Amino acid sequence: MEEQILLAESGYINNIKYTYPPSAHYRRLLRKSVSQLVTIDWKNILPAPPQNDSDITRNELKNVSEATSNRTKLDIDLIKLVDKDPIDLFLPFLKKHNLSFPHNIFKKANDILEIVAIQLKWQYSRPRPYQLAKIFNIPLDIINTDTHQTPAYPSGHAAYGALVASILSDIYPEHAPEFYRMGLLAGYARVLQGVHYASDNDAGVVLANVLWNNVKQHLLKGI
Repeated sequence: MEEQILLAESGYINNIKYTYPPSAHYRRLLRKSVSQLVTIDWKNILPAPPQNDSDITRNELKNVSEATSNRTKLDIDLIKLVDKDPIDLFLPFLKKHNLSFPHNIFKKANDILEIVAIQLKWQYSRPRPYQLAKIFNIPLDIINTDTHQTPAYPSGHAAYGALVASILSDIYPEHAPEFYRMGLLAGYARVLQGVHYASDNDAGVVLANVLWNNVKQHLLKGI
């Protein structure tokens, strides 16, 4: 405990990064370019994440701790659903209203989003909540899966959910409020899982919205 306090007080905590190496899949994405597809300066879309020793990060960690300690069965079901594929959040609603999912458009847009999100993740290399929770002696009940083996910021799942919501809202605008509500659930599930801060989710939503607004005119042609 004394060592943890000394680390925090010395400022060393701000040098803690997510240092685990990317998988082969992520290494391929880190080498890819979207310059032919995106016409904005995507590397500067987002501000830097809050510093590790900031009040924002500490409060977010406390909120993650509380969320992970009070999970219900519905929370766990949501975590599993989102961890598998955030699209599954939307499919029951689409089926109920006899609406089709635009798989081709989503794939093209998500291919761009994934490349940008992964490159931004390693640009910032924000540590995952469990890395800092140990230092601040904040308990986290994490549900470990294979989908959080990257830096925390921005949240890829939150961005994914926001992208789906934006695409569906442009195609079926009469249902936009419900789509955006479901999109936010993707990020919330990751907090419940214990693997993201709220600011990771906020950044993911911003990233998805900005990128979609930049590329949708081309991708929606003919729809």
